[in-house]
Amino acid sequence: MKLYRVQAKYKNILLDEMLEAENDKAALDTFYKKVESGDVTEKDAGGFLDPNRLFITFEEVDRDASHQVICF
Repeated sequence: MKLYRVQAKYKNILLDEMLEAENDKAALDTFYKKVESGDVTEKDAGGFLDPNRLFITFEEVDRDASHQVICF
């Protein structure tokens, strides 16, 4: 199983989930099922450029990677 991070942003709502799946399609299907069942926590997206569009991103996460993001 692979580890995925899936984010969805719409209006001022952010959904950000880490989940395990066999492949990309399975990860998006699992995310969809979690959203439909209400098994996700909505977060405040803090405003977004275009609140009338749905933005979905997903990435495969390397379990063994150790990295840090530094913002200046």
